[in-house]
Amino acid sequence: MLILLQFWFPILDSGNTYDTRSTAARGKKAFFLLMQDQDFGIYRSDDSLSTMIDQLYWDETLLMLGPGRLPEEYHWNQILEWVRSGGTLFIAASYENPKLSIPELGISVVSDKGADEAEDEDSSSVMNPAAFGKEDEEEEADPEIQFCKSIESPLYESDKIAWAKGASLQLEGLAARNREVLVRTETGLQAIEMRLTEGKLIVLANDVLFSNQSIMNDDNAILAVKLLEKSIGENNEWKTICVDEWLNATAVPKVVGILMTLPFRHLTLLVLGLLWVFVWWKWFRFGPYLPDAESRRLNIVSHTDTVGTLNYQERLGRYALEGYWQQFQKEIHWSYQKQHRSRIISRISRRTGRTEDEVRILVNRTLEGIDNPNLLRADAANLIIELANLRSAIFA
Repeated sequence: MLILLQFWFPILDSGNTYDTRSTAARGKKAFFLLMQDQDFGIYRSDDSLSTMIDQLYWDETLLMLGPGRLPEEYHWNQILEWVRSGGTLFIAASYENPKLSIPELGISVVSDKGADEAEDEDSSSVMNPAAFGKEDEEEEADPEIQFCKSIESPLYESDKIAWAKGASLQLEGLAARNREVLVRTETGLQAIEMRLTEGKLIVLANDVLFSNQSIMNDDNAILAVKLLEKSIGENNEWKTICVDEWLNATAVPKVVGILMTLPFRHLTLLVLGLLWVFVWWKWFRFGPYLPDAESRRLNIVSHTDTVGTLNYQERLGRYALEGYWQQFQKEIHWSYQKQHRSRIISRISRRTGRTEDEVRILVNRTLEGIDNPNLLRADAANLIIELANLRSAIFA
């Protein structure tokens, strides 16, 4: 279950219903999936803007659809510097809070919700069911969203496009002189493209066009794709698009459920998994019963059998013979001095009833076997047996 939760996690609270992960009517997950189906290399980024800008390639497109909060001034400086180097910024102001402004370029979004409210109250106070294709979708529509009566766009012409009314673009200075109109309605400019050194900006007055409910309208979906295709530079062969979600995730401070948010969720589930394994380990027995803490000591016979078996399996007969000889020569006080060695052989001969030549031959064969690295196990065993018989006869 914990492994499954790493890939699929239920929505525990409402959170931000406007991002590309939301399946709500105003969410943008349908648009994100549509871009994937259209072979765009689109992906999400939850890193901070500073970190993300440093990681973006100069030919990518940065997509901000109705950010929950606007970038700070130092963020704008980083973004515009990246755009001037060849990047593309595609930003749509939030419909609920159209306060987008880029003073350096002379671009701002001004609200016009109250301008024509009385005039359009009867005709466009609700979503147009023809625009969205189904009558039952009208009942779920947001009654606060009003739509423009006419729309002009060089990218796609259709009288069934539902473009939300409520804000328009106001251009001054550089933006007023150097811009290309992409969408215009009776309320004013709605989308423009502006060249900035090596890169470009595409600014929209609102983000309703990319919502899940809007994408259900085929004409809206086509216009959304056309606008995004406009942002793809000539060098962006893979149509790489980065969707910023950091501004949405940090829009509303959270004081509860922080460990279950996306940046910390994987670590939290991992800790819970380790804790569950620890509890299982302490409450359930793994494998057979453990032996006694103090086992009985093995006797010398078992130890000898174990050592002998190991030497036999590893073909270490020469080392076994050498070990037996070292112990044997300590018992008989063996010496490598010729005179003293002759006295020891003579004494062994008298005690065992063997001739001195037989004892001397056995000793020489033993020393030759120890020095022979190719000594066979059978020969080593025979020499050990003969030395054992000789030892038994000495200490009988």
